[in-house]
Amino acid sequence: MIRYASGILIILSILFSACESNFNLGGPVYDEEGNLAIDSVKIAEYLQTADYDSLYRIHDPSGVVVIVQEEGTASRPTIGNTVHANYTGKLLDGTVFDTNIEAVAKDHDIYNEDREY
Repeated sequence: MIRYASGILIILSILFSACESNFNLGGPVYDEEGNLAIDSVKIAEYLQTADYDSLYRIHDPSGVVVIVQEEGTASRPTIGNTVHANYTGKLLDGTVFDTNIEAVAKDHDIYNEDREY
């Protein structure tokens, strides 16, 4: 048991020593502030030229922009309510990467038969 426990301690110490904030496996370094600034410009340019019908937009501080195209007619939710919404996530080039609408998923070859649409 002692040999087993010491083996686990060695593995854990190696893992924790490798978990530094600047640890990199050779991939690109993600610069949160720089990338957000670059992406914000791209998103702003897209929104100026995009052709879509919308009621309004929600600009989240994280950089996500929600374009509301249709609003429900039911009463507004209150704390504790469960809200269901249809959505389609797209990249700036129009590539659909996620949706909860079955027909849209099938049209863009991202349909997953194990998912509930």
